[in-house]
Amino acid sequence: MSACALCPRRCGADRAAGKSGFCGVPALPMVCRAAPHFGEEPCISGTRGSGTIFFTGCALGCVYCQNREIASGGGVELTVPKLREVMLRLRDTGVHNISLVPASHFTRPVAEALSGLDL
Repeated sequence: MSACALCPRRCGADRAAGKSGFCGVPALPMVCRAAPHFGEEPCISGTRGSGTIFFTGCALGCVYCQNREIASGGGVELTVPKLREVMLRLRDTGVHNISLVPASHFTRPVAEALSGLDL
């Protein structure tokens, strides 16, 4: 995280030192919302919803982004153990899956949170 290259922009921000890059976020995950989500195709949402975690920040800047407001800022910074707790809480609600939207700029902490979980 000292020279961020997680997304295609490869901005080189020193996120480990608290600097934000093009995505505008620090090294730890910033989460805007984590809840069962029923707004996807039935094969994803099913009958109990998808346990969706909406992360703040995105470096892609897609013109037609349906999550522009979420991606543009806000949210709460979560440690890896706290993110793991959120995933387990969603699992315990009975959702069909855990969906990470978008999570590429938080790859390392997300992988650490998922490590060893039985989802």
